[in-house]
Amino acid sequence: MRLHSVKIKRLRSIEEVELKDCGDFNVLIGKNNSGKSSILLAINTFFKCIKDGNIITLNPTIEKEIDFFNKETNSPIEIIIVFGLDRDDKDVLINEIIHTAPQMKNAVGNIEFAQQLLITLKIAPPPRTYSLVTQMKLVNNYMNDINLDQGSFILTIDDSAAKELYNKSLKYSQQVKDTKKLDRITSKIDMSPRLLRDWKSEDDIPISYFFRDFFVGNQINSDIVSEIENIYEESQSYEQFIKSTKAIADRIKEEAKKNLEKPLLNKIDTFTGEENLIPNYAKHILERVSKLKVTHLIEQRQSIGKEDAERLLLLKMRRGGEQNLSNIKDTVLSLLGVKIDAFQAEFKTLEKAELNAELDVDDFLVEVNGSGIREALRLVLDFEFEQPNILLIEEPEIHLHPALEISMMRYLKRISSRCQIILTTHSTNFLDTGEMQNVYLVSKPDSTQIQKLDIQEAETKIPQELGIRLSSLFMFDRLVFVEGKSDEDVIREWASKLGVNFSQANVGFVIIG
Repeated sequence: MRLHSVKIKRLRSIEEVELKDCGDFNVLIGKNNSGKSSILLAINTFFKCIKDGNIITLNPTIEKEIDFFNKETNSPIEIIIVFGLDRDDKDVLINEIIHTAPQMKNAVGNIEFAQQLLITLKIAPPPRTYSLVTQMKLVNNYMNDINLDQGSFILTIDDSAAKELYNKSLKYSQQVKDTKKLDRITSKIDMSPRLLRDWKSEDDIPISYFFRDFFVGNQINSDIVSEIENIYEESQSYEQFIKSTKAIADRIKEEAKKNLEKPLLNKIDTFTGEENLIPNYAKHILERVSKLKVTHLIEQRQSIGKEDAERLLLLKMRRGGEQNLSNIKDTVLSLLGVKIDAFQAEFKTLEKAELNAELDVDDFLVEVNGSGIREALRLVLDFEFEQPNILLIEEPEIHLHPALEISMMRYLKRISSRCQIILTTHSTNFLDTGEMQNVYLVSKPDSTQIQKLDIQEAETKIPQELGIRLSSLFMFDRLVFVEGKSDEDVIREWASKLGVNFSQANVGFVIIG
């Protein structure tokens, strides 16, 4: 399953934009503050909201008034993503539908011809902010503007059903919180020697005396508090009181489960007809989408440090991890022209022999290296450690020398065969030596706009937008002029076999064919 297209409405500087026909390696180029980061934010937010196959999320990461276009909170934010379907995806959906509704066996034939899955996520405005998957449908071949009225609908949730789902989820969430707090309170009560010692003593101590410490930091439904107090008054023994109190938590858990499984009053439209519950086949296909691993590298990235050193050191210590570590070292050497390794730091005391790793770059601690090396390492290690299906990168050129930018671009192009990449940039070095297949110009006349460019359009529109010429910065010590990209690939492979590192030698290529 691959991300094919994205449509975004009413998010920050975006009134409505569409990122169409994404490939393996996608470049969003434009000025500062044009809305590039908001596009990546929308994609990442989508996956956070559907984590673990959640149809509804009560606390989405986008929830403030400022997150809505022009701070207009009359309508929800919409994020619509189209995914390419493979054979396994179709088989799972067909089998799920037939299992749930055997009478639909003949109707699932159309799914065989579907090429994409479209999922619509809406984020309600404050003060009652929540996210909800309002539509899932299959389309045969999405290429033009997303048409929400065409295709085979798997799930459609209207506003009335959405509000009911929200209220049900809100009640369930509160019940779950109450049971967790109640579990903590009953544990404290059960381990209280004072309560056992003073159980209904003749001193006629007020009940508040016994419970004043137990409810501190655990604000709980007042009805539950009253119920516990009544149990105390009615219990004949301390053991009976503890048992009855724990039973309250068990009862609330069961009520919460029944509430969640209770049929909706407002029906929802599904592939198999109108339903009062979200069908399992819709849940399972959403779970399948949610398993796509997404890594989002924002512009302000976490510094390389102890945590990264520990992960590398653990690879060195773990059986079979040495090969993974060797691959990472080779990648960094090829890309950056430096050698990295992780070591156990010296113990300050003999008693504290815990893992305390340090990361070296060319025999120096990583912290004393330049910001360019550290930024490049951050990107490489995040991919190598996380191995995501989708990698979202904001400004990969930060602190990088132009020669290193091109090396980074080549690395990202190479790994895009294993991981779909969408990046934002101001630098044309992420365009020049790459194929101009998925380059999008992002601008903001009144609101954010996206235009997919071909090579001819790029030569004129990018300089107009950014005020620079393509290939205007060649800060290399040596230049190699080649007829085509394949020539460059042959020479790089040849150099690699000979042990010549072009990054260290600061060699650049110019295609003149």
